[in-house]
Amino acid sequence: MSNTFSFNVDTVSWPMRAPFTIANYQWTAIEAVRVTLNQQGHSGRGEGVPLFYRKESPESIAASIETWLSQWDFLPSHDQIAGCDLTGAARNAMDAALWDLEAKCASSPVWQLLKQTEPKPLPALITLVLDTPDRMATQAESLTDFPILKLKLDAALIKERVSVIRAARPDAALVIDANCSWNKAALEDSMLALIDAQIAMLEQPLPPDDDAVLASLGSPISLCADESCQTVDDLARLRPRYDMINIKLDKCGGLTTGLHLAETARGMGFEIMVGNMLGSSLAMAPAFYLAQVSRYADLDGPLFISEDYETPMLFESGG
Repeated sequence: MSNTFSFNVDTVSWPMRAPFTIANYQWTAIEAVRVTLNQQGHSGRGEGVPLFYRKESPESIAASIETWLSQWDFLPSHDQIAGCDLTGAARNAMDAALWDLEAKCASSPVWQLLKQTEPKPLPALITLVLDTPDRMATQAESLTDFPILKLKLDAALIKERVSVIRAARPDAALVIDANCSWNKAALEDSMLALIDAQIAMLEQPLPPDDDAVLASLGSPISLCADESCQTVDDLARLRPRYDMINIKLDKCGGLTTGLHLAETARGMGFEIMVGNMLGSSLAMAPAFYLAQVSRYADLDGPLFISEDYETPMLFESGG
């Protein structure tokens, strides 16, 4: 069987339904890189989203993928993709395209190739974008189908926001993503309010360079590393500071690497959250397999874009 292949790399823009605001950043569209691998009459697609905090550009990532794939006379393996020195988004797009292609060539779903059990529907997190306390409470009230709400907060009005959101949704599990925007004083000052609001998890409250203080904080609320956890090499440093890691395939370099990261992290006692950099259903699809072994599945990116692929990921009754 021939292992020759062809490929195409392009960029795609997904307009947002409304501006998506977090601490210190806002999106009106998602710019992604799409890879298509062709072999034996089949095509596999994958999509990667550049990391905004690394100031990555989709055009430069697309060019680097084209240069790297052009060096191969045969289809590179998952391990070869994982081991290359391109960005995580570039490796993610190629790895996802390869899994999709292999599944189509084998006439088998990806979960069988991964030797997993058949994926099950999952309770999904839905994000409340950063806004005034009252508007965030209104967002929360409108999302009654979703049992888990993820609050995007900055360092202002922390106590006010969590109080009104909890009052609006006494039934929901609440987690917070601060996107590195707090400092130690803000964290300590708000801790009692977070406990009173029964916050289940707090994600990346401090910048990575400042999070060593978390080791001695003694937080009763589970702490999750996002920007602080890029690869498996970060885990030993993070273990005294965090209880959970957020695995995003655009950070770690794809499903193949993400599964290894999850296995290693779980062996060290971390819980797992699977997250996203926003984007289409194609961008979310590989992470769904990793979400099967995770506590939290944060794959709501397609809900915030105004267009999607012809067979989008389904979100039904919060699932």
